Amino acid sequence: ADVGQIQARIELAWLDEYDPEGARKFGGQLVGTDKKISLAEVAVVLRAAGVRANVTSWDAKRFGSGTAAARELIRTVATLFAKREWSSDTRPPVLLSVDEHAVVVVAHVGGAAPCLVVLDPAGEKPIG
Repeated sequence: ADVGQIQARIELAWLDEYDPEGARKFGGQLVGTDKKISLAEVAVVLRAAGVRANVTSWDAKRFGSGTAAARELIRTVATLFAKREWSSDTRPPVLLSVDEHAVVVVAHVGGAAPCLVVLDPAGEKPIG
């Protein structure tokens, strides 16, 4: 979907009473504007489509250095992916905002050097 289609889907979700506060914040209109949307608006579209979506704030500064914060993020996502309620076929991705740029975490790889498998829709540069 292109940006205009995503904006239209958000507006349709607002019309269906999803996130009235967000609708007010944007004056009920996104289509044709250059207003930045956040993962909260993406979650609205997912919920309107029947997909379970939660938005949680995660403060990397709580963990000190960049390396410590990265380890904690990997641990947090690994714990989420390990929940028994999801199989590998039904496990939802994790949408992650990095410096106001959204990426999708699709997997956790364990082992001696655990990491996250991340899809970057912009594909401009590696996330790391």
